[in-house]
Amino acid sequence: MKKIVAVFMAFVLTLLSADTVSAGGRLISENNTYGDFTYSVSVFGDCAIEIMAQLISYHGEAEHLVLPGSVPCNGGKFRVNKYPSLFRFPEKIRQITLGSVLRYQGEFAELPNLESVQYQKEDRKAYSRDGVFFYDFMGGVWLKIYPRGKKDTSYRIPENVAILGPYAFANCKNLRSVTFSRNLTQIDEYAFSGCTSLQKIIVPKRVTYIGPGAFKDCSACVKMLSNMKKVKDSSEEGFHYELYVKCCPKKKPRAAIKKKRFRDIDEISPAAKKVTIKKKKKRRLVTYFKIKNKSYTLYSDCLWYTSSNPKVATVNDKGVVKAKKKGTAKITVRHSWLYDYNSYAMGIYTVKVKVR
Repeated sequence: MKKIVAVFMAFVLTLLSADTVSAGGRLISENNTYGDFTYSVSVFGDCAIEIMAQLISYHGEAEHLVLPGSVPCNGGKFRVNKYPSLFRFPEKIRQITLGSVLRYQGEFAELPNLESVQYQKEDRKAYSRDGVFFYDFMGGVWLKIYPRGKKDTSYRIPENVAILGPYAFANCKNLRSVTFSRNLTQIDEYAFSGCTSLQKIIVPKRVTYIGPGAFKDCSACVKMLSNMKKVKDSSEEGFHYELYVKCCPKKKPRAAIKKKRFRDIDEISPAAKKVTIKKKKKRRLVTYFKIKNKSYTLYSDCLWYTSSNPKVATVNDKGVVKAKKKGTAKITVRHSWLYDYNSYAMGIYTVKVKVR
């Protein structure tokens, strides 16, 4: 115990004299080696101090590369928080096993023969399917890494995938076509950059955000949603795309229609939770949303409707309910995932329909 305290105090004293900043932390040790890896050690935080290691490079020749979840330094052992991005023999690596799940920033995008990425402690949150690595964060499944060396010319994204992470498909030279998940709501930065064989990309209608450089140097003809707008940002590309929705003030339903950023929406709710419709009649469901305590009527394609009993009442993509026969049905209304500062909100409500 005394030895551990001494090691920690030595690091703290080093920290006080360190001015170098590395990946958001203060660098206290660099050019360390662990097997065939080089790494640095940094301190993160001001009050709650945490010491972590960043893997910098790999000098080995292994076909199956196992990345450690922690590394030793001066008698201590510190958690790794960054994948290496420099490889001496990148063409030799065909499989990677992760010791920990970290934020991926395309560190493996230059490994031309990489065919599989797996996780050492695979579970329902972090897992690999046919070499493709996924991560389930609060119910939103990310496709994080599609290996560049896979020989497949086509790929169908699983239906449970909500987000394509940064650099997810970057530099995949063999892919000619990708079939998107109907539940996809976000395409992150540089997701398809450098995909020189892709022929066509049709952005799914539930997507609310497309990150900077998502299709940079990509050969595909990209068909963007009509209500996606280019928005300036501070990224290298200088812009990204966001979904805008048509709306008007709740108290003035006939007012001029305006467009609002979908990601700014605080709350979505129905105009009525119960409606009664005569047989063979139709009624359109009305949806409201709030931005900074102001309510608006929503006119948008970003809502999805399902009926629990289509024999009693059906509902189309525009929210128009058609009464078929006497009885009751429950209409479920959903809106897309909203991604903001690593948190999610799933919009869902139900409307009870009675047909008489």
